[in-house]
Amino acid sequence: LADLDKADAEVRSATGTVKGNLKVEAPRGFANRHIAPHLPALLRQYPHLSVELKGNDIPTDLMESGFDLSVRYTPHSDHDSLVYTELAANSRRLVATPNYLAINGVPTKPSELSSHQLITRSATSNSNFWHFQNDHGTSSTIKVCGNIMADSGDAILRAVLNDGGIAMLPNYMTANNLQAGTLTTVLDQLVMEDHPIYAVTVSSRHSIPKIDVFLAFLCSL
Repeated sequence: LADLDKADAEVRSATGTVKGNLKVEAPRGFANRHIAPHLPALLRQYPHLSVELKGNDIPTDLMESGFDLSVRYTPHSDHDSLVYTELAANSRRLVATPNYLAINGVPTKPSELSSHQLITRSATSNSNFWHFQNDHGTSSTIKVCGNIMADSGDAILRAVLNDGGIAMLPNYMTANNLQAGTLTTVLDQLVMEDHPIYAVTVSSRHSIPKIDVFLAFLCSL
């Protein structure tokens, strides 16, 4: 089926028309903020293309799911049939509201987080392993479990903004709030959370025109 898709795409490319339905998954917060708002401009450029965008905070198996492209900020898979294209640098930071910190105090070291209200992913999520620089300049890891747990970054952000506690969230979700002063960061000098954002495709479909134009679109955002 992949070979047929590729052959069909090559014929369409030869006519100068990019056609087809493109199935894309991305973390919900990234999909809502950085993909969906720009899709109308993409489709004005490629009117014979359609895009089905699904918010998935836990990436699916691309080999089995039927998605053409997955946006991820998880480490590389061991699967040698996947192609990773880095889109942008991205970091996670610990954030809270100024009001929460005024009432509960500002932690000065990672061990003090245990005395704070934490807002985290669901208990089994790998995102609950938080990494910090220790006194020896190397990395140490703390596994956290929040007083509030959610499977959505936007739900966590909403709870933080309502003075619910401290959370580890990616910059693309918190940048506007940090700029507006509704959130502030803590332990900035010690947090070691760098997770580049990748577009992931299956190697056998990587050069199909509809995927190529969408990759170019993502890289231009």
